[in-house]
Amino acid sequence: MRPLVIALGVLGCLILGLLFGILAGPRVEGLLSGPSPSAPLTGAGGPSLAPAGETEPRARPVAPFASGPAAAPASPIEPPDSRPVVGVSRGLVVTGEGTVRAQPDLAVLTVGVQSQAPTAQEAQARTNAAMTAVIERLKRLGLRDQDLQTSGLGLHPLQERPGQVTGYQAVNTLIVQVADVRQAGAVLDAAVSAGANTAGPVRFGFKDPTALRLQALTAAVAQARQKAEAIARASGVQIRQVEAVVEEESGPQPLFREAVPMAAPAAPIEPGQVALTVRVRVVFAISP
Repeated sequence: MRPLVIALGVLGCLILGLLFGILAGPRVEGLLSGPSPSAPLTGAGGPSLAPAGETEPRARPVAPFASGPAAAPASPIEPPDSRPVVGVSRGLVVTGEGTVRAQPDLAVLTVGVQSQAPTAQEAQARTNAAMTAVIERLKRLGLRDQDLQTSGLGLHPLQERPGQVTGYQAVNTLIVQVADVRQAGAVLDAAVSAGANTAGPVRFGFKDPTALRLQALTAAVAQARQKAEAIARASGVQIRQVEAVVEEESGPQPLFREAVPMAAPAAPIEPGQVALTVRVRVVFAISP
């Protein structure tokens, strides 16, 4: 009985193998013979794989060709601000300076009080009392609170040798703005007579320099254009337009006067004229 079962099992295996060979033969032959010559290629020549369940790979869609003459390649798109100005190949950079002189309408004085005493408290008290008298005297001349500004306070030990303090010195400094420059000497004399014993240089300027600055800017730009035109003529080029204008740092150039000695009976002060200067840098577009 056992030999019969074995024989039947061997026979069944042979039958199944024969059926498998019949059904799978074409597919195995296709795999052994390689891809079809008409199969689409992707990448660097590798075969295109078909989705599961399909026996033939799908053809990849191809964009239609334009009919007629060959189409020109698309030109790259440039940002508008990166395109050079047509006909402009170089730039010319020049500087211009404009100066306006005028009579000043503002005087600035610096007065102060210095006091020495054996103790710090006494030196400070003396300085405070003297500066209070100076401020009161200046206000009687018509100066207002906004015309007076404390610019420095100091208290320092006095030493004959290192480590040996013999006293203290207190300092108080005041900046005074005088709207009427003709009264600058009288204001300085009043401060000295009230107790001020130090003074700095007298400075002159303008209350509102806006109009003068505009005049100086106009002159500076005009000078820059004159210089650019001269350079262009000498170089054989033409000025097309102004590309940029930059105002450089500048300011009034006041006349300074040395401090008037305290022993002088009067302080003659002449304001003269004050020069206000501005500078500009101009970039011109040029072409041959």
